Amino acid sequence: GGEVGSAGASRGDEPWSSHVSSCIPCFMRPAGTSLTDRSTTLYVEVHTTCVAPSLLLGNGFVHQTVDFGAVPLGQEEPALIKVRSLLDRSTRLFAQPLAPSGPFSLVNGAPELGPHGSAELFLRFKPTLQVDSMEQLVLRAAGANGEPLRLVLSLKGSGVSPMLRFTPPSLPPAAAGGKAPPVPLPDAVADVPVVSLGRARESSAIHLGDVLAGAQLTRTVDLANESDFAVKFVLKSVRRGHANLGPFGAFDVLPAEAAIPAGGVQRLTLTFSPDHAGLHFFELFELAMAGGVSGEGTQMLLLSGRAWSSGGYVLPPALSGLQGEALLSAPAQDVLELAAASAAAAASGGGAEADEVVLELVPRADGTASCSLTFGNIKAGDAGAKPSALEVSFEGLSDDAAKRGFSIQPMKMTVEPGTTKQAVFTFVLRREALRGTELGLIASFGVSQWAEARLRAVMKGGFPAMAHPELPILMKGYISKPTSSDAKL
Repeated sequence: GGEVGSAGASRGDEPWSSHVSSCIPCFMRPAGTSLTDRSTTLYVEVHTTCVAPSLLLGNGFVHQTVDFGAVPLGQEEPALIKVRSLLDRSTRLFAQPLAPSGPFSLVNGAPELGPHGSAELFLRFKPTLQVDSMEQLVLRAAGANGEPLRLVLSLKGSGVSPMLRFTPPSLPPAAAGGKAPPVPLPDAVADVPVVSLGRARESSAIHLGDVLAGAQLTRTVDLANESDFAVKFVLKSVRRGHANLGPFGAFDVLPAEAAIPAGGVQRLTLTFSPDHAGLHFFELFELAMAGGVSGEGTQMLLLSGRAWSSGGYVLPPALSGLQGEALLSAPAQDVLELAAASAAAAASGGGAEADEVVLELVPRADGTASCSLTFGNIKAGDAGAKPSALEVSFEGLSDDAAKRGFSIQPMKMTVEPGTTKQAVFTFVLRREALRGTELGLIASFGVSQWAEARLRAVMKGGFPAMAHPELPILMKGYISKPTSSDAKL
């Protein structure tokens, strides 16, 4: 037990101090006994003095906890803390340095306080790692009699990784409140797949489509914030494929920087404006948080598109669906060669023959092989242009080639403006049809070879008209050497 009392100066004389004394009894017991000998009891008297602080933080104490909460990586969260002096003279604060590579910082430095003055400390939390962070900021000063004064701010905060996802929009901006029924957007992207960029990197990919050189194609996509907090983002271009010859870029994204509330959606407008024909237009964007954290793990957005000089076009299998790492590895466009090719085409009036398309067909286990060519017809954007269908027919496939297993479906088709259609080229290995032929004789010696069939695709229509309306095609069917299970030729 103990006895508590007060002594020293009264509150009237020292309203800024409090004096307390305590008497603490210490009972003692002789060794080897269980009884307490009261005659040996010791009494310790303790006197304590408490004085009012000369410096105060915003909460009225000398210690305050500043909780910045959960902050997205790369973004800044500020905090203002008030410091007040009760001294009759000016005093200078000195701040103990914070960790130079840590997420906390004192932006404006330690201020000087006038007599009974106050100032504000500007603190900032900018996380770069997805971890909980804690640190103490200690402020020191000298009191009225030179005694040390100390203020302590306990700083804490958490770095969190935002969850952003590109999604096809389903409602126009005016109906975002959900009262109107879902209305498909005519310029909305159909899908946003995730593709590999190589080296364990991935990217959201959007192919804007095919457009006439000099025209413009616009699409919309939503960037959804699936985090429990608001996110500020910025799209930074990090790599380009084929580029425009003029001063403006082929791709544009608006807005390239914005803030998305928790659970909200930001609609982005994507524009593709090529000024010349090219098959490998692309631009790779980095989706960084405002403030600039980037690097490994940062989300990416890959935009791509193709530009043509005529309304009708043919897309070979090697270019159909080209995305991701394969697109990034596409050969760069030689501007000098492009200019020379354009000059040569103009001099010849477009009469030179188109390059031959080679289709290699290697049969599977069932003996069949197939591939497709995509024929497209771009819808002209000019108001005065009259839509023109593209008529496609295949000519020159001989009866002998058909007997050896070559076929095309369909042999004729009409491609309406703004659409695409595919022609399927098939090779069926028929060893019985090789009897008595040169191919059969070579195969009988166990030698693999290629059977060939030449034809041409004739294209009429489309606006502007195609410079090469006839496309030579070489179909090559692979004939492997006979196995023991094959019929003897």
